[in-house]
Amino acid sequence: MKIINYLYIKYSFAFLISISSSLAIFFIFTLIGNLGEKINFSSIIYLSFLSSIQILSYVNSFIIFLSFIIFVIILKSKNEIIIVKEYLSSNRIIAFFLPLVLIFTFLEIEKENISKQINAHKSNLLKSNYKNENKIIVDIFNDSKQFTVIEGLNLENSKIEEI
Repeated sequence: MKIINYLYIKYSFAFLISISSSLAIFFIFTLIGNLGEKINFSSIIYLSFLSSIQILSYVNSFIIFLSFIIFVIILKSKNEIIIVKEYLSSNRIIAFFLPLVLIFTFLEIEKENISKQINAHKSNLLKSNYKNENKIIVDIFNDSKQFTVIEGLNLENSKIEEI
């Protein structure tokens, strides 16, 4: 039983490595993509974080595959895989992987709902940042320009606070 607990600890470490490295890579690319948004930087950071989690929910099979590869590499680096083969039967190894397979199967089934919830958070964030947007309209006549400043433009409710 101690070997099984040890394997769970090693797999948890490998899973943490794969999640954190993938999250960092996805975060960097979504941050670069979101820098063009016209919202404040803390909202861009939060939006990029939500987008990277959404990408993780779409590619969770990639994360599982990557974590198993890292798990095997960790076990091979100290020749622990030979000990596992020697002392554990194939039934115990299957029993070790069965809870992991069930958890990841549940995540695969629920990835659509997870993605919808993250999309709802992202749209709420974007709606709250675009409620009080200011617009400047420039009308050019023959030799003059007329500037109209619209403050508090809310496109959802078709409201303008001040012109």
